[in-house]
Amino acid sequence: MSAPRSGWLEVPGGKLPYEIAGSGPPVVFVAAAICDLRQWHREFEKFSPRATVVRYDRRGFGRAPPATAAYSDVEDLALLIQSVGKEPAIVVGNSNGGRIAIDLALDHPDLVRGLLLVASGISGFDSDLAPEGNADYERDGARMKDIFDAWTAGRKDEAKDRMLEYWCSAQTGANRELAREMIRDNAQEIFTDASANFNTPSKPPAVQRIGSLHVRTVVLQGDRDEPTMNHIGRWIGKSIPGARYVAVPGGDHVINLSKPDVFDASLDSLLG
Repeated sequence: MSAPRSGWLEVPGGKLPYEIAGSGPPVVFVAAAICDLRQWHREFEKFSPRATVVRYDRRGFGRAPPATAAYSDVEDLALLIQSVGKEPAIVVGNSNGGRIAIDLALDHPDLVRGLLLVASGISGFDSDLAPEGNADYERDGARMKDIFDAWTAGRKDEAKDRMLEYWCSAQTGANRELAREMIRDNAQEIFTDASANFNTPSKPPAVQRIGSLHVRTVVLQGDRDEPTMNHIGRWIGKSIPGARYVAVPGGDHVINLSKPDVFDASLDSLLG
């Protein structure tokens, strides 16, 4: 196993911090939109003996400077994988990180050999795709609006605490404190989308192309996640040809922290 090392990836109009360790097939971790590369502390150490593990901060998160001009988070990830070597990667994406991973696999299929989608989003999702969830979408939307209203009203600590409970209800102990710390440190980007507002989305959106995705895929969805995400996760699982959908009892939105055994087994299955 090679010693961990870190660096900065030059991307158009900016730079992104990354860390890399190990040897073997590349595995790239893409954090949720409430997290940064610290989300993957445990996985970075656990899987480095058998894989080249890579984690990074997206624009505006962690140590990455915020975006000030148009960029593509999908193309940022493509540059990172290309910088690691010539092999395609297993891409692990949580939440918005899953959305980026799916778009990458569609835009650059030569860079992806497997997908582990953890409580994943997907570009272009609309309630019409899973209308059975309409009542859940309304309830979740109202809850999230209240959280953002608290932030806008200046009740920022309340907003951060409620964001933690919204997405991380199953977290306990040190994992809950890590999630709290990441939300606190990334709150400006979480609540304002200061960088995300500059992101150029892939076109057409993934929901229109998902049937052309032919890569080994595992979809994890926790039953303690917000109900809206369960509808999205099931739709993704049935729409990607050959995908294996895994319902995770007791898992919230950040399943690698709330149910690490299920997460590890799923990544093991892709590593072979």
